[in-house]
Amino acid sequence: MKNILIILSIFFNMNISAYISQSGIRAQSLGKAYRSLALSNDIILYNPAGILKHKKISLDLDYHNINSSNNMMISIVDSKSTDWAIGILYDLQLPQNKLVSHSAYITSAIPLINDILFFGTSLNYLNLKNNNFTSMDFGLLLDTNTGLSLAASSNHSFYFTSRHLPANMGIGISYDFHKILHITQILIAIDWQMNDAFSENDLKHELNFGVEYIFLESFPLRVGYNHVNYNNEKFISFGTGFVASTIDFDLLYRQNILLGKERDFGFSLKLKF
Repeated sequence: MKNILIILSIFFNMNISAYISQSGIRAQSLGKAYRSLALSNDIILYNPAGILKHKKISLDLDYHNINSSNNMMISIVDSKSTDWAIGILYDLQLPQNKLVSHSAYITSAIPLINDILFFGTSLNYLNLKNNNFTSMDFGLLLDTNTGLSLAASSNHSFYFTSRHLPANMGIGISYDFHKILHITQILIAIDWQMNDAFSENDLKHELNFGVEYIFLESFPLRVGYNHVNYNNEKFISFGTGFVASTIDFDLLYRQNILLGKERDFGFSLKLKF
C-alpha cells in the first residue's frame, strides 16, 4: 500500500496544483477547530502531523458547495502499514463563471516519541486562478493517553517560488472525554490561528470551536463556531452522519450568522481498510 501511495504522490506532484481554504467536510462541521482532532483525511489541510494520530488506511471523497462554488476533494492516508504515515489530497474548485483552481498536498508524518508526539510535513503545489505556488506546511501533535491532545502547525510558511500566499500559524487543543468516561463519547476542541502570521500590521486572527457527540456509537452530532476577527465574520456549522468500522458518511451545513444569504453545505464518504 505504501508503494502505491508513493507512486501516486509523485504523479500528483508533477501534474496537479492548487490552493485550499474551505475544504474538509468534517473539519468544517467542527468550526475548523481541527488541528488536534485529526478525525479524517482533511487534517492534511490543517496539520500534517495529524495523519499519524489514528492508525488507518482510509479513502475520503468530499463534495462542498460554497457560495455556488462546487468543490470536490479526494484523499488517501496510510498510517497503518508502518510506524510512519503518508497521505495525498487533491482538491478541485469549480466556481461559477470564474477560473478553476486545483490543489495537491503530499503529506508524511513520523513519531518523535512512540505514539505520543508526532511531526509532519506537507509539500503543496498550488494553482489559484492560474497563479502557481509551491509551499510547505509543518506540524506537531501531542496525543496523551488521558484524552488531551495539543497541536501546532504552520501552513504556507516556506516557499520554493517567488510568489507567496499569506502564511498562517495556529495552535489547537482538544479533549476526548471517552478516554476517561468510557460511556460518554464527547469531543471538545478549540483552535486559534493567525491567517497572515508575518504581517507587520494585522495578523488576521481567527478563533474556532467545535463539539462532537456520538449517539449510540454510530450517529455523530457536531456543532462548530468560527469567528474571523479581521473582517468580523461569524459562522456556525452543524454536522451529522453515520460512522461504522469500514465506512463513514458525513453531512455539513454552515451559515454566516451576520449574512443570512451566505451558507454552504456538503457531504463526504470515507472508506476504511
